[in-house]
Amino acid sequence: MIAALIGMKLAVFRHGLTGRRMSTLLLGALLGIAAAGFTMSVAADSSASPELLSFMFAVWTVGWVLGPVLGGGGEDPLKIGYFAMVPISPRRLAAGLLVGSLAGIGPLLLLAAFSALVARATFLGPAAVVTAVAAVPLQTAFVVLLAKVLIAALGAAMRSRRGRYAGITLVLALGASGLTARSAYRSILSELRSDTGGLPAALWWLPPGWGVSAITSAPERPLIAVALIAALLGLCLALLQLWAALIRLPPTSGTASAGRSKSLPSRFVRWALDVLPATPVNAVLGKELHTWLRSSTRAMAVLVPLVAGTVTALLLVGSGSSGLAICAPALALAAACLIGGNLYGFDGTAGWLELVTPGAERPDVRGRQLAWLAVITPPLAVLATVLLVVTTPDRLGWAVAAALPAMLGTGSGVVVAVSILAANPVSNPREDNPLAGRDNPGLAGLVFPLGGVAVLLVTAAPAAAIAYAGLPWLGVLVAVLTGIAGAWCCGRSAIRMLVSRGPELLAQLSG
Repeated sequence: MIAALIGMKLAVFRHGLTGRRMSTLLLGALLGIAAAGFTMSVAADSSASPELLSFMFAVWTVGWVLGPVLGGGGEDPLKIGYFAMVPISPRRLAAGLLVGSLAGIGPLLLLAAFSALVARATFLGPAAVVTAVAAVPLQTAFVVLLAKVLIAALGAAMRSRRGRYAGITLVLALGASGLTARSAYRSILSELRSDTGGLPAALWWLPPGWGVSAITSAPERPLIAVALIAALLGLCLALLQLWAALIRLPPTSGTASAGRSKSLPSRFVRWALDVLPATPVNAVLGKELHTWLRSSTRAMAVLVPLVAGTVTALLLVGSGSSGLAICAPALALAAACLIGGNLYGFDGTAGWLELVTPGAERPDVRGRQLAWLAVITPPLAVLATVLLVVTTPDRLGWAVAAALPAMLGTGSGVVVAVSILAANPVSNPREDNPLAGRDNPGLAGLVFPLGGVAVLLVTAAPAAAIAYAGLPWLGVLVAVLTGIAGAWCCGRSAIRMLVSRGPELLAQLSG
């Protein structure tokens, strides 16, 4: 079975190497090779401390585990739903999928990074080398299994409404942890350079450092090395058992039930739609607002930029640069355009409804623009207001704040246009993991969003220049007018692209 799963994984990988994915794959492979080579060079340096190698393994572990959670892309090509009708136990399926998932560039780079244990063990004797050979595959399996368990658990939870709130809370906690990232990094480096034993001991005895601790103990304390290897094996078996229990859950368990939502935002949306006239644009607006409230994928696309903006503001205030803290909403808005520029990808093949309805392109684009503005403007306005009250913006800060209306208006059109040019299909949240459903967007998924951010900067430049010259309220007026013009022009371009590229967009989302 394992050979068949590996063959299936390689076949999916081989047929998925299209032009837009190849560039991203090569770039990621080069970066991974550089990181693994740096880790190997540290291990091969006899003067480097073992604590530094433990710290680097901890960085590899955190990056491998949290990367798919924050950025998507952690879903294995061999989805669990493919084997729903196969008469096989969940534990055996989990073991087979684990071995099959190792057949890829990412796991091989992870294995190469942890192979630095062998290079380090050559300085410590034959017993350390034997221990390192046993620790390398276990350390790799531990990291891969930890990531799979976390993605599976959060994905299963976020299919329900309550679990979605729990997942959002987790993202908030991960974003808030960035407040101490810089100070923690500096303290770790200072401790590694010092002779104190507090922090190095913590690095050694956490699971990412068990391999380093085992090879260091092997020459003089072999029982401790054997115990650490056995503990690592037991931890891998426990994670495998937990993953088997998670994949035993039915694919559609925990999905939101049909019917009207009784939450306060949903009630407000229904009340607003009752007040607004019944037009095609307002119909799309209502549909989009309800989708924004119910979709965990869209919630992540808005929440992550807002958390990043808030954390940036707090970091600026904490570092004594409170005058520039007002720039944080603009950074959050740019990040929202980068992450949220996949509206049609979020909808998937449901876009055929617009294509088969004559004249539906204009209401669809304008409705999506209004819905995006309605979702992103209130939290940004609250963040900007709080920063204006609690801080004293300097000249540059006032210029950036004055340009926010221009960036908001233009961003509404940029998001829709980028969603057409660089649509990226995502998994069905009722069938697949909503956290790991993002496919590889390729080079287009990077170039077009960055181009959209460049358009934001160009449209914000006039208002920012006027405000920087000492006329902030005139800059705000110019920004409002520029935002209206940018929303209209970018939206019109998006309408034309949807009319001309509609079939290609649907084919891209279907593939």
